[in-house]
Amino acid sequence: MDTDLPEKKSATTLRMKSAFRNIAVICLVYTVSFALKSPGQDSPGLAAEERETALAREQKNRIQEAPIDDPAVRQARDELLAWLESHTGPRYNAPNAVLVMVHKDRVIIKQAVKTTSTHVFNAASHTKLFTLLSIMQLADRGKIDIDKPLSEYMEEDLTRPEIGSAPVTIRHMLSHTSGYMWGAKQSFRTGYGYHYSNEGYNLLALLIEKVSGKPIAEYVKENIIDPLGMPYADPTEMKGAAFLRWSLEDMAIMLKLIHGRGKYNGKRIVKEKWFEREIYQPVQVGLSLARNQSYRGLAFRVYTVDERPFAINHAALTPGSGGYFQYYPQHQMGFILMTNSPTANLIDEIEFRNRGDREKEKEERANNRRFLPRVYLDPYFGAWYSSFTREVYKFMRVASNADINPADYKETSASPELAARYTGRYVHNDSSEAMEISATGANLFVEGATPGRAPLLASGPEKFYLKNNDIIFFIRSGERLHSLLHGNKLFVKEIQPERQEAAGRQKSSDS
Repeated sequence: MDTDLPEKKSATTLRMKSAFRNIAVICLVYTVSFALKSPGQDSPGLAAEERETALAREQKNRIQEAPIDDPAVRQARDELLAWLESHTGPRYNAPNAVLVMVHKDRVIIKQAVKTTSTHVFNAASHTKLFTLLSIMQLADRGKIDIDKPLSEYMEEDLTRPEIGSAPVTIRHMLSHTSGYMWGAKQSFRTGYGYHYSNEGYNLLALLIEKVSGKPIAEYVKENIIDPLGMPYADPTEMKGAAFLRWSLEDMAIMLKLIHGRGKYNGKRIVKEKWFEREIYQPVQVGLSLARNQSYRGLAFRVYTVDERPFAINHAALTPGSGGYFQYYPQHQMGFILMTNSPTANLIDEIEFRNRGDREKEKEERANNRRFLPRVYLDPYFGAWYSSFTREVYKFMRVASNADINPADYKETSASPELAARYTGRYVHNDSSEAMEISATGANLFVEGATPGRAPLLASGPEKFYLKNNDIIFFIRSGERLHSLLHGNKLFVKEIQPERQEAAGRQKSSDS
């Protein structure tokens, strides 16, 4: 049974408890305020004179697009931008889009579609990159050690010894392996799992404020935004996890900074050592020994082949704004994409699966008491992005003269027992369409997505590719797979007859 953590009457304790207690309200208020802003509206933290300064800075520091002068690359680029133009607008989950792409030392694409390069977006979870850089800087200056317990700096030991936890370090917080999910308690032992934690990054913002002696917005502006010359980035409403605002011009600078391994335009923001090993280092206990792995490093999700970094990724999604950061260190190539997606709504997991069928929802809640409901971000923007990736990888293969398509990220071998978890019939609620997932040994196949029976190629535990580059996402609670997403359609796994009988017997025994 969970026990309350011992209370200490320190200012830090009271401040942290207040932050945790009010985090949901803060997130809701800011989320609604950002969602209601019209596209192109100026950042609320920029006064008129500051906007003039930003414009002058933007003219001085603007990164110019330098397309690759090759007929095949030009054609592939035109096709990619034409796809973005034709797949943005009211009928899609992306009314506009901005895209910046770097290859080696040049920006080969920097385009705004149905918006402008100075339009400011809610950076959402890309704000975490600024929090990460702040932590790196403080470590570089000897103010903190990311492998020391957080309690050495926050004057509070948040570890739960009653569940056998080791001390939570700053590295655990950065990699979402601290065990914190909701509130000020660990939900699992330190390092023994991964759970994306906005609260963890908000706590890191408190750490930055305590160590630096400055509010997080002030620290980020003085130590990251201004030195980099970001013209429109505005941290006024920033928390550790979200709510910084930025434009395409700022995204181009951030992408060049990561590509430059902490250095941009002759200015070193953080030491190069962070990009040699630190951001790729796994923290989670018990990772698979498979040839290919996907896990969280520092902030970024890391994909490796034979323990060598293949790609790093960070997503951002909140009502009114969504985007992705993807970088391939071996190919020195990556991109940032953002759009004002209107459909990123917070919804309950069980409600999401049943799509308005209240009787089915009520029955599932009754039959699944041991599964804690989770909050999901509507995945339909993810489906739009998956379609975008097909197009962007076509261009990247031509531009880099290398095959970096994750569809060729060799599938990790699985046991027949693991493969069996995916098998079953998945039905689309709004039509008669169905998809059948089957297994032959450890290999998975799908029927219904393409003509005939097609093999599924795995690039992660929930993400599979077909040979035609179509993507299928599986959605799960713990080890229980319950639905999949293909294109813009959600398919819910049918309950097996033996499980339905068991549920009926349980219902009869309860009555």
